[in-house]
Parts: sequence; structure tokens; C-alpha cells
Amino acid sequence: MVHSNNQTMNIRSYLFIILILTQACATREDHYYWGDYEKTIYESFKGQQGSDPQIQVAKLSQLIRQAKSLEKPVPPGIYAQLGYAYYRSGKTQAAREAMELEKKHHPSSTAFVNRLLGSMRNKK
Repeated sequence: MVHSNNQTMNIRSYLFIILILTQACATREDHYYWGDYEKTIYESFKGQQGSDPQIQVAKLSQLIRQAKSLEKPVPPGIYAQLGYAYYRSGKTQAAREAMELEKKHHPSSTAFVNRLLGSMRNKK
């Protein structure tokens, strides 16, 4: 079977593009800094030592500081989780401020966060 120069060139071009795309995907770093978020949340839901709201506040605050020091954005949900931990600690003003930061940094969460804020107001 004989391939024309155009066919060979097209195949090589496609292979080159695929190679570039796979390399770009393989070396891509995560946009957000997640730190030990999964472990922190797991502990909070399992009722382990990390479920104490003050420990949650400390861990989530540290994660936020680390993200900022690495110049990476804070992932979606972190500020909301921090707000919830503040709320559980009885610090409602700090909870509201964290929730507002969630809306500011992740506008797609606005409806959800507004429901949380409304729920917080109703439980006063």
C-alpha cells in the first residue's frame, strides 16, 4: 500500500497534535490548591477529632493561607465550609464573612450560599 506525501504529512500532523495535547494534559497542575481538604472534610463528617469546629476553622484557615502563599486560588466550597465551622462555633459574624467570600470568589455558589445565610438568620 502506497501513501501519498499529503496523507503521510496529515498523519504526522495529527500524531504531532495528539502528542502535544497529551503532554499538555499530563503536565498540567491543578488550578486550585486543595491541600488536605479531603481529609479535613472526612474527619468533620466522621465525628473524629477533626470534627471540632474550632479545629476545622484552624485547618481551613491554614489551607486558605497556604493557597494564597502559593498564589493559587482557594477552591470552591472552602470559604463556605469555613463559614459553617464558624457558625458551629457560635461565631455568626465570622460565618457570614466567610460565606460572603465564597460568593465573591465563586459566584456560581451564590444561590446555595444565600440559602445557607437565610437558614442561619432563621435559626437565631
